Amino acid sequence: MLYFLASDPKDPANGKPPTPEVIAEMGAFIVEGYSNGTLVSTGAMDPRKKHIASRGGQITITDGPYTEAKEAVVGWAIVRVDSEEQALELSRRFYEIVGDGSGTIQRIYENGEGIPAAGEAEAATAGRSVPVRGPNLGVWLPLRPRSPPPPPMTSTGRSMPFGASSRRA
Repeated sequence: MLYFLASDPKDPANGKPPTPEVIAEMGAFIVEGYSNGTLVSTGAMDPRKKHIASRGGQITITDGPYTEAKEAVVGWAIVRVDSEEQALELSRRFYEIVGDGSGTIQRIYENGEGIPAAGEAEAATAGRSVPVRGPNLGVWLPLRPRSPPPPPMTSTGRSMPFGASSRRA
């Protein structure tokens, strides 16, 4: 299961600069996550954004709303876990390191996954189907095998660029 974890840019506690000790502890936490396979990716998003809307065939793109000075950059992570409880535990560990703040924890459905219809158990193996709710109500999507593993790591614990290889020629 994949989960998207993100800090809340409107929480003033999230905007405090980290101490050198917090940076070191967070670095170790990130390396641990990449090493054990729970951390897929992590980074930060610029709080300035564009908004796109489609209404009656008209596409509108607007800037903003603009971030107030008190809003922080959004830190985020994508984690691969076996359960929601494991995602919650990783979030708890994050806030034990950084201290005060708040954020969101949201499930990411991979290709072929969806929200099971009421009374239906989610299929757990390839070749089965899963009912999904939403705009395609009543449509069954075939499940596909899990996504490929994350890219290889460098000695610093960072993902290698797409298409790069950690093997020497």
